Amino acid sequence: MKIRSKVDLPVGQNLQDHTSAIIGPFIMDTPGLTFIPERDMDFSVIKNYITHGTGPITDPASVTALAKISSSKALASRIDWPDVQLYFVPCGVYKELSNILTTTQGYRKKVLDELFQPYFGKDGFLILVTLTRPKSVGEVLLKDKNYASPPIIDPHYLEHPDDLEILIEGIKISMNLVEKSKSYQRLNATYCSKPYSQCLMHPFRSNAYWECYVRHFTISAYHPVGTAKMGYSSDPTAVVDTKLRVRRTRGLRVIDNSIMPVVINANTNAPAVMIGEKGSDIIRTYWAKQLLVCDKYEYLLPNQKKCYYSKLV
Repeated sequence: MKIRSKVDLPVGQNLQDHTSAIIGPFIMDTPGLTFIPERDMDFSVIKNYITHGTGPITDPASVTALAKISSSKALASRIDWPDVQLYFVPCGVYKELSNILTTTQGYRKKVLDELFQPYFGKDGFLILVTLTRPKSVGEVLLKDKNYASPPIIDPHYLEHPDDLEILIEGIKISMNLVEKSKSYQRLNATYCSKPYSQCLMHPFRSNAYWECYVRHFTISAYHPVGTAKMGYSSDPTAVVDTKLRVRRTRGLRVIDNSIMPVVINANTNAPAVMIGEKGSDIIRTYWAKQLLVCDKYEYLLPNQKKCYYSKLV
């Protein structure tokens, strides 16, 4: 692009993210078990939230339970380090659900309507099967020389065959959990029996069907990391050092989730806070070492430039 760079570093490489496949709806024939806004939202719900801080709208993401699972590939490595996370979303099926997921997750509305429309008004839930140790690695590139142009973000989702296999295994675990556990069977929970139209060429619920399904319904969990990787000076793939300083660059640090060498196998909000706290400590420690501490009230003397604050302060 004929952009003259001052430092040649692999910024934008090593993009890693968690991917989720939405499974459902699972339908329960007992009414009132889940929240359907069109049926259940009234003034008492709002009043209960304002006065007591309880009720269904205390959880805006509608995720009420999580599960960590090690796939067979993870267990075969003899390291019980979970690589699948299940999000349980106990929302009933209602007309606005397709619009919400279209806006927040980027689905096509007609695709979701095909799944949800036959079950409008039914109590149920969704499960998000999430790959938390992906092997596929993407990149972020410049589109052109114009600084205002949006970048090219290519996450390379499901490029590694292991990622697809593990997601399919996570789906099967979810199905078994709902269809064979006593807890869910007491609720008469069942998976919707209508196959997705774009995957009808495969036997319903076969591996080939789930592969087709996953390729249509996989979304980002919004946990991108790694594009300014932290590492030692001997690592050619590193962008920042262990003090978060951009290599071969003065006065510049990166303090966010992009410095992660590998995406963690959990949500990334808390680590982002930790990285911010650690980064601020590093900066404060650096500048504290640049200041000389004055004896007593020497810092009050005119034309004094050797020290900056008193030991008494």
